[in-house]
Amino acid sequence: MAATRFADVVSVDDFINAQTSKNTEKCTLRDVKLFEEYLLSRKVVFIDISDIDPKELNTYLAEFFISARRADGTDYEPSTLRAQLSSIDRYLRQKHYEHSLILDKAFQTARNALSAKQKSLKKAGKGNRPNAARGLQQEEITALYNKDVLSLNTPRTLINTLWWNNTLYFGMRSGQEHRDMRWGDVTLHTDPSTQKQYVEYNERQTKTRSGIDPNNIRKVSLR
Repeated sequence: MAATRFADVVSVDDFINAQTSKNTEKCTLRDVKLFEEYLLSRKVVFIDISDIDPKELNTYLAEFFISARRADGTDYEPSTLRAQLSSIDRYLRQKHYEHSLILDKAFQTARNALSAKQKSLKKAGKGNRPNAARGLQQEEITALYNKDVLSLNTPRTLINTLWWNNTLYFGMRSGQEHRDMRWGDVTLHTDPSTQKQYVEYNERQTKTRSGIDPNNIRKVSLR
């Protein structure tokens, strides 16, 4: 029997959900839970936020973005509030909600409140990312080798070195990219001009190149 040209599709929703990053799913559920906690504090009666009328939801979201704080009472970063909007919108889309929080006029007030809060936080000094990562200096890298943090001597230090080289030379950013590597993603080649051997990485889905935009690919393979 000839092979069928089209694969069986059991569930469209299940396939879409399977392609969602676990971190994205985790953040979505966390942010939705926070919004639900806010609604409960307002004594709003609901079964699921997707059941709330758009006009009422618009008002609740606007108030939520203005009032939301961390558990310790400090303000969120401006980018965190924007991520919370995206999370709630993502959840509602999964529930087939009839409106988009990000695009529809029905939620213009909520978006305006979010923008105003972000501006207020920026004036207060938020959003400057004081904890942004910096690159290691060569002497710091040397110290890691001298202290046997990076080496081939033990299974642990070998894994550390593998992670470091993958990050440095293949541009891997998240732990998920390392875990998703499979046999054959890295292949051994020989440069015909120098006869030197090198390994080449065939990149899979990454945080910045998810596969949605076919033009967003590396121009050359990483070596």
